[in-house]
Amino acid sequence: CKAIQDWKAEWQREMAPILMEQLRKDMGGQIKEELRGAMEEELRGEVKEELRGEVKEELRGAVKEELREEVTEQVTKQVTESNQLFSLKNVMRNLHLTAEQAGAVLEIPEADMERLMQKL
Repeated sequence: CKAIQDWKAEWQREMAPILMEQLRKDMGGQIKEELRGAMEEELRGEVKEELRGEVKEELRGAVKEELREEVTEQVTKQVTESNQLFSLKNVMRNLHLTAEQAGAVLEIPEADMERLMQKL
């Protein structure tokens, strides 16, 4: 029994490194492929998140610019209209003209005059 146990222990000491090396060779490729696949998937996720962030920033910039243009246009229209109304009232009062006559003097387009007449 002792001899068998000694023989078994000696065999394990001698064969363990050889078997481990063989196992490493045999399994190394498979493990590398599994790791490569896992890393690839992880990197894809990171790249997707990075791209998602970039697209969000680009869209935010585009939307901000679009809103800025719309607001600028609306404010310009309102200021123009306010100035036209103010000028019409002054010309009408100071020169004793009708709204139509004041509009002609100020060279306000007909379409604008129709809208302004409703606000006078």
